[in-house]
Amino acid sequence: MRFRYLVLFTFFLFLSAQILLGADTKIPIEVKGDSIVYKEGGKIVQAKGNVLITYENMRLTCDEAEVDLSKNTARAKGNAILSDPRGVMHGDYMEYDFERQKGKILQADFEAKPYYGAAEELDRLGPDEYHAQSCYITTCDPSIPHPLNYRLEAKLVKIYPNQKVVAEDVKFKIGKYTLFYFPRYVHRLDQKRPNIKIVPGHDHDWGTFLLTTYKQSLNDSVDVKFNLDWREKRGIGFGPDVYYHSDWGAGIVRTYYIDEKDKEFLEELGGLRKEKRYKIQWIHRWDNGSNRRVLLELHKFSDYYLLKDYYYDEEFEYDPQPSSYLLFAQDDKYGTFSVYLKKRMNHFYTETEYLPQLKYTLYSTPLPWLSHLYLSGDTEFSNLSRRFSDGSSALSAWRWDNYLQLLYTTKVGYLEFSPFIGGRQTFYSRDKEGEDSFWRGVLYTGFDLSTHLYKVYSDNFRHVLRPYLSYRYNTEPTVLANKLQQFDWIDAIEKNHELLLGVENLVQKKDKDGNVSDFLKFDLESSYKIKPERGSYFDWLDLDLELKPIPDLRMDVEYRYGLDEGDWRDGSVDVWFTGLKGVSFGVGHEYRRDEMSQTVFETHWDVIPGWKFYTYHRYEFEDGAMQEQTYSVVKDLRCWELEMSYTDEKYGSDTFWIILRIKAFPDIGLKWHKSYRRRRD
Repeated sequence: MRFRYLVLFTFFLFLSAQILLGADTKIPIEVKGDSIVYKEGGKIVQAKGNVLITYENMRLTCDEAEVDLSKNTARAKGNAILSDPRGVMHGDYMEYDFERQKGKILQADFEAKPYYGAAEELDRLGPDEYHAQSCYITTCDPSIPHPLNYRLEAKLVKIYPNQKVVAEDVKFKIGKYTLFYFPRYVHRLDQKRPNIKIVPGHDHDWGTFLLTTYKQSLNDSVDVKFNLDWREKRGIGFGPDVYYHSDWGAGIVRTYYIDEKDKEFLEELGGLRKEKRYKIQWIHRWDNGSNRRVLLELHKFSDYYLLKDYYYDEEFEYDPQPSSYLLFAQDDKYGTFSVYLKKRMNHFYTETEYLPQLKYTLYSTPLPWLSHLYLSGDTEFSNLSRRFSDGSSALSAWRWDNYLQLLYTTKVGYLEFSPFIGGRQTFYSRDKEGEDSFWRGVLYTGFDLSTHLYKVYSDNFRHVLRPYLSYRYNTEPTVLANKLQQFDWIDAIEKNHELLLGVENLVQKKDKDGNVSDFLKFDLESSYKIKPERGSYFDWLDLDLELKPIPDLRMDVEYRYGLDEGDWRDGSVDVWFTGLKGVSFGVGHEYRRDEMSQTVFETHWDVIPGWKFYTYHRYEFEDGAMQEQTYSVVKDLRCWELEMSYTDEKYGSDTFWIILRIKAFPDIGLKWHKSYRRRRD
C-alpha cells in the first residue's frame, strides 16, 4: 500500500515539474542542410547547401545559415526565402528572430497578397508591422510583366498585415511613366475600393464628363475623400467626404457644390433648381454596447432635385426625401426609453417635426401573479408640428399617447391559443381647427390560433405546416380621424374588424452529408373584413413563394390579389439562374395596378477567356416600350480591368462611360449597373 502511494506521489511531482518547466521551455527550432556543423556546445548550428529552418509555422530556406538555438535566431545568406501564413519574403541576406518574429532583409522581395513589392532593406518589427526602405509596392504579379504593370514607388512603406499600408514620398507609375505624386499615401487592407478613381464618359444631359476621386487617410481615425468632377454642360462640381471613428462613435460627413452653367436646364422647372447647388450630410452612430445608442442624421440641400440629378442611383432611388433627426435610446430589463428629435432642414419637403418625442416601450413581460399572462405597450409624449412645402401655415399640437395590452398564451391539445385585449388613450392639445384640447380612446381585442404539423418523406424531405387564424378588432375612435391633423399613423386610426386566415409551408431538404436546407417556402394569407354596413367580404389574398430546388436556381414570388375587386393589386417575381458554365441570368417582373408593369432581364457572360459581357433591359408593358437598356464589356488586362458601358433610357439620357480599375479593388463605389435584384438586397 505504501509503495502504491509512493509511486503516485512521485508521478504527481514529475507531472507538476513538467507543467511548471514547460511554461518556460522554448519551442525547438529545426535545422536541415547538406552540411551541418555544431559549435559552442551545440548552441550554434552552421548549415550549408539546401538549408531548411523551421519554427512553428515559419519556414526559412537559403544557401547557408548560422542558427543560434538558444535564442532561436538565424543569419541566412544566398537566396534566403522566409514564409509564414502572412506572406513570403526573399532576399540576399537575412537576420531573423523566430521567437519575436523580428528581423531585416537586404535586397528584398516580398509578397503579402494581394500585394507584391521589393526594397533595398525590409525590416520586420514584429508579426504585424513591416518597414520597407527605398521600395515599391503593387498588386501586379511581377512574374507576369505587361505594359500596364503599375507600382507605387516610395522612400518608406509601412505595412500592417490585414490592416493598412502607409507610404511616404510616393510616385504612382505605370510602366516607366510617373502619373501622380503623393507626399503620403494610405490604403486600408479591409476595403475593396481604390483610393484613386477616374471615370470618363459622355452623357446626353451632361455632355462629356470626367469624375475623379482621391481618398487619403489623415490618421487611424479619419479618412478624407476628395471629389472633383467636370461636366461639359453643367460645370465643375467638388466637395470632400470625411469618414471618422472615435470613442464617441463613427460617421461620415458628405459635401458637394456645383455652380450650374446650363441656364436652360435651370429654367425647365421654373426656378425650382438653384444655380448654386450643394448638399451637406452628416450621419453618425454611437453604440456603447447592447443597451445605449445614439443615431444622428442631418441632410441639407440647395433644392429638391439635387439628389435626383446627381445621386439618383446612390441615394434618391432609395430615399428621395431623407429626414434629419437625433435619436437616443436606452434599453433596460423591461423595455426601451427613447428621445427622438426631428427637424425639417429643407423647406421644399413636407414633414412632421417632433420637438421632441419621448417614448417608453414596454417589452412583453410576464405578470408574476398569473402564469401565461403578459403585459406590453408603449407611451409617448410628442410636441408635433406639420410643415408644408407650399409655404402654408404650419399645424402644431401636443400629444400624449398611451397603449397597454394584456396577452394570455395557452395550449389546448395541439392548438396554440393567444387572446389579447388592449386600450389606447390619446390626449391632444388641439384639434384640426386649432380649438380646445380633448381625449380620444380606442379599444382593441383579438386572438391568434395556430398549430404546427410536420411529415418526413423518404428521410430526405420534411414538410412543416403551420395553419393559423387571427382575429383583430378595434372600436371606432371616440374622435374620428377627419377631425384630427394628420401628423403620423396614430392620428389615422380607424375602426377595424377582420379575420386573417393563413397557412405557412416549409419544405426542407437533407443532402447526402446530412446538411439541411430550405427547399420551398410557400405562405398564403387572406383578410376577411367584417363590415355590417356593406356586408362582410374577403379583401385580399397574399401569396409568398421562395423556391430553391438546386443551389444554382432561386425563385422569389410575392403577389397580392384583390378578392373584393377580382384583380391583382401588386406583386413581383424574381428568378436567378447560375447553372450554366460562364453564363448566368435573372428575370424579374414588378406590378402595381394602374401604375406599372415592368419586366427586367439581366445576363452575365463569361465564356471567352479574358472577356466579360453584361446586359440589362427594362420593359414597361403599360406603354409597350423599352424603358432602359445597358450593355457592358469588360476586358481583363491582368492586374487591371477595362470596362466600357452604354446605357439608353427612354425618358432620360444615353450615357457612355469607361472605367479602368485595379482588379484587387473592384468596387469603385459607383452604381452604374442597375439590377432587378437591387430592390431585394
